Amino acid sequence: MSDLSATFEQEGWVTVHQALSSSDCDDVLAQIPQGLQASVGQRSLLNQDWCQGLAMHLKKQRSLAALMPNAWRPVQCTYFQKSTQRNWLVPMHQDLSIPVAAKVVDDRLGPWSVKEGGLFVQVPIDVLRRLVAMRVHLDACGQADGPLRLVSGSHRQGMLDEAETAVLRSAAAPCLLA
Repeated sequence: MSDLSATFEQEGWVTVHQALSSSDCDDVLAQIPQGLQASVGQRSLLNQDWCQGLAMHLKKQRSLAALMPNAWRPVQCTYFQKSTQRNWLVPMHQDLSIPVAAKVVDDRLGPWSVKEGGLFVQVPIDVLRRLVAMRVHLDACGQADGPLRLVSGSHRQGMLDEAETAVLRSAAAPCLLA
């Protein structure tokens, strides 16, 4: 596990194969409402039982323990259903906004936005450095499925402007899972 931790620290991402078994993935897929499966996705799902159950299941996984802070807790659950038939381009970007319960006055926060009825804000880089995004593939993701692209080490570069982000595009590696 120390190799995974070292890679995660250096690269900013790591692939953990089989954090969920095929049976676990099938169970999660069976719990996702059909309306959601037929849509392109949604980002505010943490209040749903299936999503809370998935988060708690992942929290118990020994393969993830060394990668996550001891007292980690989920703050957002997003579901996207991309495929060769339903795909869309997402420009190269950094995820800088986090969901919050309420707006507070603080010069370090902003801009504020509302997404799917939820309040989001950009926070200082020291807050972002304490967050970990966990991506769970419930099925295979090939090149034709519009995979997420990751730039190794970019988590150490702080907030990038558009020009800096564009330069990194050629270094982005697809997140492919068979």
